[in-house]
Amino acid sequence: MAIASLLRIEVPVVVENNATAAAIYEAQRRRRGEGVKRGATDFVLVRAGTGIGVGLVLGGEAYRGTRGADLAGEFAT
Repeated sequence: MAIASLLRIEVPVVVENNATAAAIYEAQRRRRGEGVKRGATDFVLVRAGTGIGVGLVLGGEAYRGTRGADLAGEFAT
């Protein structure tokens, strides 16, 4: 069941893993020129906590891989 339906709201809802969400936030900061050189639009963000997560940003947008796979940038051992 869709998250928006469960919450009984009628707005778009996107659920991301924490590494991808952090990468999206960092991409927004870079667009505004905060903290790093403006225009740096391709990067990999690695988060370590209870596990290791990776967010991949290409051209300033989160890259999620092929439709339905949602595995782009996942850390593999």
